[in-house]
Amino acid sequence: MAALEILQIFQKRLRRLRAALVAPEKTARQKDRLHRLRVEMKKWRAGLRLLAACDPAFPYPEVYKPFKILFAGAGKLRFWQLQQHLLEQTPQLPPTFARRYQVYIRLRQREALKDFRKTAGRADLPQWRDLKTEFRQSCNACTPAAVQAYFGALQKDITSKEKNLSRRRPADLHDLRKCLKEYANNRPAAAKYLHFDPGPPAGLPPDHAAFDQLLGQWHDQDAACAQLAKDLRTQGWTGEMESQGKTVLRAWKRREREMWEAVVGGIEPVGRQ
Repeated sequence: MAALEILQIFQKRLRRLRAALVAPEKTARQKDRLHRLRVEMKKWRAGLRLLAACDPAFPYPEVYKPFKILFAGAGKLRFWQLQQHLLEQTPQLPPTFARRYQVYIRLRQREALKDFRKTAGRADLPQWRDLKTEFRQSCNACTPAAVQAYFGALQKDITSKEKNLSRRRPADLHDLRKCLKEYANNRPAAAKYLHFDPGPPAGLPPDHAAFDQLLGQWHDQDAACAQLAKDLRTQGWTGEMESQGKTVLRAWKRREREMWEAVVGGIEPVGRQ
């Protein structure tokens, strides 16, 4: 029964993903729809990783490949939407730079929108009938013992990444965020249908939703800083434009450092010993 219920979760998720591509233009232009698509894709990916952990024969790379391409295209568009939002929320924004960078961002958004429409239009997502036999076999491999081992390994990976945060390397926090997302996406189904609840990840604040939101905000801020630094190096902006851009970048980096300290400060010391 548990395997059947997990199988139905995958079927419903695939149906939602395919439905989002029926009107890719609408999905791309409405930020909330694009966000929901990316959330669904993260849940789909997390589920595939659970199957791969419980069943070594599950062909994860082949199954995930068409979704990976679509996820990357949606992520690029979402990134430039967030870059615009962050610029608009920056206090005391220098006017000359603001006007020029707004134009630049809108151009990048149009390019990303065009690319996403092409990607979505060409996306060759599988039909459920092509997957159900393979998925049924792998769902049967999701025994309580196998699921417990999966979450144990994931928690070990999370703890290892928590220990390394003192090195102040953004990639470590990016990796930690991915692990936490996978853990959170797979925990409800494991607890409800697979008879194993791993509990919340160790070392994190009690308010997991608030911590996840803060971690996401840090991720967006860090990515925005990296992009703006690259743009200032490569777009040939000089004089007042360059000077104002560097002022914005310094303000963004200060905010990123504040967020980093808040995130790392929220992790209990036991997680870094």
